[in-house]
Amino acid sequence: MKQSNLTRGGMGIVILTLSLAHCTNYGLYEKMTDPDSLLPETLIAFTSDVATNPKGDFSLFGGGPCGSYSRIFAADCACQMMATNAGLPMPKSGKYVAWLSSEGTPAAWDMTCRIQGKMGTGCSAPKKEALWKTSVGAPIASSFARLFSGSIESPMDRTADGQVISPAVQIWTGTKPQGGVAGGAASYTCSDWSNGSSSYATVGYSGSVDFNWSNTNTTVVCYNSLQIYCFGQMTGG
Repeated sequence: MKQSNLTRGGMGIVILTLSLAHCTNYGLYEKMTDPDSLLPETLIAFTSDVATNPKGDFSLFGGGPCGSYSRIFAADCACQMMATNAGLPMPKSGKYVAWLSSEGTPAAWDMTCRIQGKMGTGCSAPKKEALWKTSVGAPIASSFARLFSGSIESPMDRTADGQVISPAVQIWTGTKPQGGVAGGAASYTCSDWSNGSSSYATVGYSGSVDFNWSNTNTTVVCYNSLQIYCFGQMTGG
């Protein structure tokens, strides 16, 4: 803020000039120079194609460019490849991630953090909002809080290229509908997505919009081949 002193007819006048560049701490400068920053980013969410169904050991998932990854990183890579191949718009973050949580290896990560590109569990809502839609435009969640409210607005019944998933199917998640690690143990995540034989994992259901979409409160043996959910990663901040 600058102060200027003028004299007119013997009367002193003080003029205060506010510099926009000094308002960045309040977000005013960005909002006035970039009106789009006021709007939530629109992101896409989809369910993987049946042809890419992984067992609980994700090191076997995807192949090709994803062959060098393991655990949830392999699933994230597969989501990225499916989105790219389908020509979906890329998020500002540049990433699509799988709706999967892990208990301890390589670390404890849940979806409240992973959806923001952060490590850890129990991450709070970001400063920058986002909303999610299916690949054909049906609303999934109108905000971060809505995504983790325990239910969604439309079923996750579309693939990246818009194909309908019918009948509805079970989905690997290892994740509570509020975003936390389901069950709180690696026994609910196929040993953190490294076991394709004897372990178990929590699953969701692609035809549901209530809590069952992410956690049906049942587990499936990890030698089964199920699909996964993929979400555009928000920039958060």
